[in-house]
Amino acid sequence: MIKANLTDRATQVRFLRFLTVCGLSAGVQLAVLAGIRDHLAATAAFTVSFLCSTTTHYLLNRFWALPSERRDSGQQLGEYLFTVLLSYVINGRGSNSATLCWVSACCGRPVGRCRRQPWRFSSC
Repeated sequence: MIKANLTDRATQVRFLRFLTVCGLSAGVQLAVLAGIRDHLAATAAFTVSFLCSTTTHYLLNRFWALPSERRDSGQQLGEYLFTVLLSYVINGRGSNSATLCWVSACCGRPVGRCRRQPWRFSSC
């Protein structure tokens, strides 16, 4: 099904740009979280990394990967922020714990609930 929908070159380029933005946004969130997790409370660290990631995601998608011809940028930003806020409220706590545990395990310095995890990686 995907192959049938990605037949023209412009669609393929947009799809690859979209995947690039997703990877970069995830990288931003993990890098920011790894950098500040020892300096802030877990929820605050997750919130800051989430904001950095979603800002990166919005700007790269809006102006590079999936440029829009809409002229109502303010309304479009508001719609995006509403969706992001809803996502944060619904998934924030679970994602917070999972992301922090993953970064903690990767870096070999468990924090919070992650101290009880039996698995640890040696380095980032």
